[in-house]
Amino acid sequence: MKKILFLSIVLLSLVACSKGESKAEEQTEEQTEKRDSIITYTTSNGNIVDIYNKNFLEATISNIYGHEGGKIVLDGPITGIGSGVFDGREYLTSITIPNGVKEIGNWAFKDCESLTSVTIPNSVTSIGFGAFSGTALYKNPANWENGALYIDNCLIKVDEGFAGHFRIKENTRVIADYAFDGCSALTSVSIPNSVKSIGKWAFNGCTSLTSVTIPNSVTSIGERAFGGCESLTSVTIPNSVTSIGEAAFGGTALSKNPAYWKNGALYIDNCLIEVITGLGGHFRIKENTRVIADYAFDGCGYLTSVSIPNSVTSIGEYAFSRCSALTSVRIPNSVKEIGNRAFEDCKSLTSVTIPNSVTSIGNSAFWCCSSLTSVKIPNSVKEIGYEAFACCESLTSVTIPNSVKSIGSSAFKDCKSLTSVTIPKSVTSIGYWAFYRCTSLTSVTISNGVKEIGEEAFYGCSSLTSVKIPNSVTSIGNYAFARCSSLTSVNIPNSVTSIGEGAFYLCPIKR
Repeated sequence: MKKILFLSIVLLSLVACSKGESKAEEQTEEQTEKRDSIITYTTSNGNIVDIYNKNFLEATISNIYGHEGGKIVLDGPITGIGSGVFDGREYLTSITIPNGVKEIGNWAFKDCESLTSVTIPNSVTSIGFGAFSGTALYKNPANWENGALYIDNCLIKVDEGFAGHFRIKENTRVIADYAFDGCSALTSVSIPNSVKSIGKWAFNGCTSLTSVTIPNSVTSIGERAFGGCESLTSVTIPNSVTSIGEAAFGGTALSKNPAYWKNGALYIDNCLIEVITGLGGHFRIKENTRVIADYAFDGCGYLTSVSIPNSVTSIGEYAFSRCSALTSVRIPNSVKEIGNRAFEDCKSLTSVTIPNSVTSIGNSAFWCCSSLTSVKIPNSVKEIGYEAFACCESLTSVTIPNSVKSIGSSAFKDCKSLTSVTIPKSVTSIGYWAFYRCTSLTSVTISNGVKEIGEEAFYGCSSLTSVKIPNSVTSIGNYAFARCSSLTSVNIPNSVTSIGEGAFYLCPIKR
């Protein structure tokens, strides 16, 4: 039987709490049998979870506590291990990092003096500065070869005193951040075809390095990867590279050579690296350009329009950030990915054409584009990132296609002119703060397919009068519809087993 009354919400909440407590007790007993102690950690989105919980949102672990054992096997859809998370955990002897983790942060395992074993999955593409410094792994001579520290087929650090040619060993997958930093006597390097990523500041300050050939296995080159390589005159960037970090070639002989500049832009091997900050008016990116690097046009306050050729496959992070005079952008159908914060704070941007080739719209990609009035997301997009369209105050309509599987946290937060939205059946979760304070939102259609409505997803949608929750939904998060001051009618199906604290706080729901 469908429940409309406010009283039903209270009863459901009580039932969910009762079921949750019983389940938690059973789980605790099971966990006690499996481990002497339980590890819990806080994720970057504020969730506190334990290693047995496989249902939390994808996030980076940002804090960890409560574990005194020596071995840890992480579980769940974790995407990153944050900076210093395990710093100084002297008891830690081994750790298994699950497949799916992409990043290991700076000092992540620093001074874990007993750490002798770590499993790094193939999914990892970034290992931060000092991630394993002070560990037993770092101090073990067996892990060093020709002056270089390797951990599980990842090159972590090279002795700064190394001189001449260096051959990275076969099957190496990742060159960690700062790996060759300060190797001023390094003259050349052989990178095997197994390497997928070159980390931030990886070869920074290698002042004697003259040339480098990047193999076609590499997909990303990190921030200042070759920064300060003042003798670097030649580099080969393969078609496989889709991401080039900020100032990746800053301070190199390449960046100072006028032959690599055209119309105020630096091009290296068909990749647009950067443009001069004072660039204004219309800019035409040259034909055959494949990649627009991170921060390429960042802060070009006089740029009004740009022509992107059909050869470009990726637009980097912050690529057009703070281009405050940019009014319109047509993204060609060769582009597959729009990077994080790519058009952040483009306050004059009124229209954008996103083609069918794009599969991912990055975090904060169009954050605070306050003049953007409408956007049609093509049916190729699978994911709308965190804060993708947040603070787009003039956005009145948005079309979300059936291809989208998840709407990120704060995706449309503070879109105060948005009047209606239809969430297709392909979407399984609505992230926390997804439509937070969309004060003009009068109509929301949630299709049968959504399983979870996140915390404060529709908080403060003061014009919303009614909402029908489909029978696919099982969970309504804390304060999901709180302060929806016009909400008088809510239809909650029997499928809902969990209603969070204050889910309908200060909603004038009629009995």
